[in-house]
Amino acid sequence: MSLSLERLRSDGILSPVGLNLAKMNLTRDEYEVLGFVLGGMHETLKWAIGDYLIEGERRYGEEAYQLQEALGISEESRRQYVRVAEAIPMPRRHSELTWSHHRSVAALDPTEQDEWLRRAQSEGWSKADLDAHRKPESAKTQVVVEEVIRTANEVVDSAAPNGEGYKIPSQPVDELREALGRGATS
Repeated sequence: MSLSLERLRSDGILSPVGLNLAKMNLTRDEYEVLGFVLGGMHETLKWAIGDYLIEGERRYGEEAYQLQEALGISEESRRQYVRVAEAIPMPRRHSELTWSHHRSVAALDPTEQDEWLRRAQSEGWSKADLDAHRKPESAKTQVVVEEVIRTANEVVDSAAPNGEGYKIPSQPVDELREALGRGATS
């Protein structure tokens, strides 16, 4: 039995409102093949929608936003698809990895994106594995951010109005400079 999308549609199994598998006498293997087809469609559609949105804006400018309502997806989803598709152009995408792998590294610079995606592919990492390997980097950044926030609050809390502005003791300022990686001046 061939499980093409056209056949699923023509047999009334796949419709705009769902997948009626009760109409099919699927073997275990056919069920698995169908899972691969649906999963592949799911991943492909995310990229296709992102690329569609980018091209629509390029071609039709502001008018594209009205035309894109035809997708029937939220503005937030559209922004996310565009963000990932713009950050990682088609020639740099890894077909062996999921769209979610790419989303995970989209905020990085292109060199870092390529390195993490290459590693994920060569090591066979899931998206969760990729995130776990990137976590030490993220955790370090989070510690720095928390330290800067803590010391910035100390600076604000220790500032005393003096008629012309504020007088701030040097210790919290030095701590803030350290947290920012600039070193203390005293």
